[in-house]
Amino acid sequence: MLRSSALLTAAAIWPACAAAADADQPPRHGEPNIVVIGTRVQGKPEKLDHILPEVDGTKITVTKKTSTTKLDLIPTVIDNNQRELFARTPGLFVSEQPTPTQFNLSYRGLGNPQEAEYVLLLQDGLPISTDWIGFPTAYYMPLPQSLAEVQLIRGGSSLLYGPNPAPAVNLVSKRPAANQPFGAYTENVLGSDGLLS
Repeated sequence: MLRSSALLTAAAIWPACAAAADADQPPRHGEPNIVVIGTRVQGKPEKLDHILPEVDGTKITVTKKTSTTKLDLIPTVIDNNQRELFARTPGLFVSEQPTPTQFNLSYRGLGNPQEAEYVLLLQDGLPISTDWIGFPTAYYMPLPQSLAEVQLIRGGSSLLYGPNPAPAVNLVSKRPAANQPFGAYTENVLGSDGLLS
């Protein structure tokens, strides 16, 4: 029995050893050399553009659930409508309020949807909620035209920003162009009944 298993093992290994020996030999006459030329693409693939980088300075989001909504890829947000601003951010809901300056965000089943009690709202990494540990209602919201992207950090990674393990929403401002001394842009919306915004 032992002898037959040794013969079987030798028979299985022999073709691999023969192939390795053939690979070390120079190419024979008449066979063309194959040369592969290419360039390595730097950065993230486009299909991963909606995920935050795993390490960004002191912020580490490896194996955490993150989402990024690039605002230049969505239609123009009219009248500072928060529902349109967060429409492509998964799991984040905007609650309607009778007070136009009060914004309440909720996340998939956490807390009261009429109060933003478990969602931390940041602008460029700084909290913009008034009492972000006790009653974190946002009384200030930047204009969507001044933002570049909306970052949503869910789960344990949001503990970097405070004691609540709920999501942190970071509103990233647009940066000025470093290669231009002056620049400007405008966004206009035209509609029926003389709408010009």
